[in-house]
Amino acid sequence: MDQLELPQCHCLNASSDHTLRHALAAETRGEAGSYLQSDADEELCITLKFMQAVKISAIIVQGVDGESAPTSLKLFKNKVGLDFDSAKSDKPTQEIALSKADVASGTKMETRFVNFQDCQTLSIFIGGNHGEIDETKISKIAVLGELVLQSGLKRTAEEQASASKGDWLNP
Repeated sequence: MDQLELPQCHCLNASSDHTLRHALAAETRGEAGSYLQSDADEELCITLKFMQAVKISAIIVQGVDGESAPTSLKLFKNKVGLDFDSAKSDKPTQEIALSKADVASGTKMETRFVNFQDCQTLSIFIGGNHGEIDETKISKIAVLGELVLQSGLKRTAEEQASASKGDWLNP
């Protein structure tokens, strides 16, 4: 989905050498050394901001290797200011378990589509990896979905013509 507002996307506990952009930017994915890596421990807290409202149908997370690949994703819709404490204690919109095979191949993981309508921000908490090691590595994060089309009621020419100037002014 090309609706990500990259300057507004960020990741807590990311290594300064291997940032979130490495996993999001399609042009650098797959390059050696181009992946997101956790810094102090295995946890990552990712926030993705969209340019306009979207409907999210699936997410793809691909790991660098089996041991450092994430075991699960906690997805939060429109959660502002998510940090590690709230990610662990708050109820996620959806939790997705990831097998080693899923993250090795970059399997498309379906979301409950009805829960991810009108999504402005998607927060992802990764609490651990398959090898239970201190670094979690992700080579690709892709969000699949579609734009929410904004449609309002349009006035007919007859309604516009019958409207007086007083209809448009606030008293």
